[in-house]
Amino acid sequence: MEWIKNLQGKTVGLDTAPIIYFIEEHPVYLETVVAFFKAMDRGEFVAVTSTVTLLEVLVHPLRNNMSTLATEYREILLNSSLNTKDLSGPIAEQAAQLRANYNLRTPPHAVDGDRDMQAQLQRRLSNTYVVLEPTLFPHKLR
Repeated sequence: MEWIKNLQGKTVGLDTAPIIYFIEEHPVYLETVVAFFKAMDRGEFVAVTSTVTLLEVLVHPLRNNMSTLATEYREILLNSSLNTKDLSGPIAEQAAQLRANYNLRTPPHAVDGDRDMQAQLQRRLSNTYVVLEPTLFPHKLR
């Protein structure tokens, strides 16, 4: 996949949705996310997410007493080649303020606001696109 080649040697911010698609084997996105995680495991690029992702992915399995699914999420976020960074206090405050101001259902992605982490990111994999350059139009996955 050409878009995977564009990630080589880069630091990629990973949003919540691709992790869910991978673990739960989403039929539309599975081929894409499997290619991403295999390349990540081979060390072709560094993938980074935040502990907000752990919070987001654990809600459904914990609410529905699905301990095996919760364990799978913990494994990929805490015990794999994916780098899961702690959310800083100021960023948590900023996310809370955004939720309060705009009545958002879910927290905005922490890496968007964490200046230290954002400065390291060169690409981002989200639910519908890979941003190849911060200033370019995103490459659609659908």
